[in-house]
Amino acid sequence: MDRSRPSRRRRRRAVRAVLLAWVASTCLPTEPEGPITVDFTLPDTLLAAIAQSVKPTIEVRADGQLVANARITLTSADQNVAAIDTADNIVAVGRGVVPITVTFITAASGDMPADTTFPVKVIVAAMRQTPVDTTLTAIGDTIFFRPGYLDANGDALAGTDSASITPAYALLSAGNAVHLNSATGIAVSKAIGSDTLRATVDTSHVDLVINVTQVADSVVISPDTVQLAALDETVQLAVSAWDGRATSIPDPGVTWGVLDSAIVSIDASGVVTALANGATQIIATVDDVSDTVGV
Repeated sequence: MDRSRPSRRRRRRAVRAVLLAWVASTCLPTEPEGPITVDFTLPDTLLAAIAQSVKPTIEVRADGQLVANARITLTSADQNVAAIDTADNIVAVGRGVVPITVTFITAASGDMPADTTFPVKVIVAAMRQTPVDTTLTAIGDTIFFRPGYLDANGDALAGTDSASITPAYALLSAGNAVHLNSATGIAVSKAIGSDTLRATVDTSHVDLVINVTQVADSVVISPDTVQLAALDETVQLAVSAWDGRATSIPDPGVTWGVLDSAIVSIDASGVVTALANGATQIIATVDDVSDTVGV
């Protein structure tokens, strides 16, 4: 009978026990055993831009002692706002606020003795100005200040995501040129000049400068007929102009012309002077719109 076999078995068991103890002490996190009081150090509120991946800094203390390499799991209450990847990074998906649950798992038993939550706020990364053309050419014209939104990669958000965002609008200037509806972002021109609007979402903002001018849509010379009975006789002409919404243009810039300058002359102020017998026409142009009167 070989009496050495039990001895070899005992030696193998002893070696195995030593190896397991060494693995446990060097490879597994050091965590307390038995009933414990767990405290977490968490972010107050974690900000993450859409498409950004964030690794939160979380500390676990058991009975007041820091747990080194503590095993935790993260769970999102709404995957449409923020998801958790396999490395426990928080991946921002859509704008909003979502609670993230942190659960502490003990290495020895796999029990989950404590958990807590902290909020993650997902925000737009940046904004861009739209529309590009910000000149209004008639009193009463409107412009809809609707910014574009970018994610952490600089890509534009999808149309449905952008449509769900309502900025806070404000006038940064005196408001002499436009009236701003701060609830809708619609600005209505009211006088020639310029104003600056600002749209703010989360931690981002973008400004829009609106210029208001009046471009002539119709022009009329008065009087509508002119007769000069003698050489060197003069007559004063005037011009009225209206923009595309039929609002009168104050002091329109007029360019005068005459078809036959040998018969009459006209100066920059609209004074016509008879030079010779005959008939011709005077032309008044405001912007790209003209009117004529016979002389």
